[in-house]
Amino acid sequence: MWDNMVELFATYGVWGLMVMSFAESSFFPVPPDLVLVPLCLARPDRALLYGLACTGASVVGGYFGYVLGQVLGQPLLQRLASRETLGRVEAIFARYGGWGILIAALTPIPYKVFTIAAGCFSLSLFPFIMASIAGRGIRFFLEAVLVMTIGQQAVSFMARNFEWLTIAIALAILAGYLGYRFVGQYCRWCIGGKWHRRWAELAARLVGLDRESRRVAGQWITALGIGSFLAFFLADVVEDIWER
Repeated sequence: MWDNMVELFATYGVWGLMVMSFAESSFFPVPPDLVLVPLCLARPDRALLYGLACTGASVVGGYFGYVLGQVLGQPLLQRLASRETLGRVEAIFARYGGWGILIAALTPIPYKVFTIAAGCFSLSLFPFIMASIAGRGIRFFLEAVLVMTIGQQAVSFMARNFEWLTIAIALAILAGYLGYRFVGQYCRWCIGGKWHRRWAELAARLVGLDRESRRVAGQWITALGIGSFLAFFLADVVEDIWER
C-alpha cells in the first residue's frame, strides 16, 4: 500500500513531494525521502529545487503540527504514540527545549510526534522554527546534493557501503568534536598566562565558547551525524523503489 502511495506522490513531481513532506511533519507516516531521491535521480538539474521545496513544506507542516498540539493537546498525542514514546519526547524537550526538534528533524524518530508535542507543551516558537529549518534542511539537501553530484551511483554506493560509511562518519564526528573541545581548552589555558594574551583572547572569542554553547555545538554535530546515518539507511529502500 505504501509503495503505491509513494508512486502516486512521485507522479505529481514537486507538488506531490511538497504535499507528502507537509503531511509527514504533522500526521502522515511515510518519510518524503522516498519521493525526494527518485525525483532527484530523474532530474538532477532540479535536485536543489526539490531539496528546497521538501524543506520548506516540511517546516510549514511542522508548524501545522505545532498548532494542532496547541489546540488538541494530550488526547491527540496519546493517539499517535505510546506512553513510552511520549515519555522519551518529553524528556528530550525537558533537557533541550525547542532545540529538541533538531534531533527529531534529522532522525527516524517520528517527526510529527515532536511537532505536536512542541505545541502541546507550549515550547517557544522561534527555536522550534529555526531547529526545523536547520534539521530538515541538512537532511534533505544532503540527499539532494549527493544524488545531483553522483547520480544513481550515490544511492547504490550508500546501499553497498552502509556499514563502512556509518563508521567513517561516526569517527569523523568524534574527531571533530574532540578537536573542538581541545582547541577551546587550549585557548582558555593561554588566557591564563602572561604571554600572547592578546592572540589567545582573539582565538578564544572564535572558539572558546562558554559551557552552554559547547554543549549546543556538540548536539548539532551529533545531530548532523545522525542525519547522515539516516540518509544511508534510506538509500537501500530508495534504490529498490527506483529499480521497480
